[in-house]
Formats: sequence, C-alpha cells, structure tokens
Amino acid sequence: LQKGVQRGRKLGQTDLVLRQLRRRFGALSASQEEAIRNLSLSKTEELAESLLEFTSRSGLTRWLRANR
Repeated sequence: LQKGVQRGRKLGQTDLVLRQLRRRFGALSASQEEAIRNLSLSKTEELAESLLEFTSRSGLTRWLRANR
C-alpha cells in the first residue's frame, strides 16, 4: 500500500513539474521529459523548487545535467 502511495505521489509531482515547465518554456524535448520522469521523488521535489529560479531553458538543461 505504501509503495502505491509513493508511486502516486511521484506521478502527481512529475506531472505538475512538467506542466509548469511547459507553460514557462513551451514544449520540452523528449530527452528532457524522459530525464524528468526518471528522477526520484526527492529530486523531482528539488526540481519543483529550482524551476522557480530558471530564467531560461538552459537553466533546466544545466539542472538536469547536474542532478541525474
């Protein structure tokens, strides 16, 4: 049961981060989207906070490279 809750939380957080990034920067590349979907829950939560500071798409690219 706990694994199901964690998985649901991760999916929800990932979907929210992806929507926010798409709204801010437009469509993401397939590799960016895959990298985001493969993040752990804690890294996804870190990205959710960090994306508020990105001023360009390159900020996302740098963050993903540093946090894979």
